Amino acid sequence: MINVAIIDDHALFRTGLMGILKKDSRIRTITEYSSFKAAQPHVASWDVDLAFLDISLGKESGLEAARSI
Repeated sequence: MINVAIIDDHALFRTGLMGILKKDSRIRTITEYSSFKAAQPHVASWDVDLAFLDISLGKESGLEAARSI
């Protein structure tokens, strides 16, 4: 099983990607956040295999978030 997290500031993108991923039986957990700031308190407890990060998260950087994770 593959655990997935999505961090993107565009709700429509998150919803669409989640809809696609939920159709795959190999995807078990999908968690989503609109910013890295919202996700940060939860990162330490994640059991995530794959994270989709927007490179530009408003005032945040997805690249900096990836380094932090």
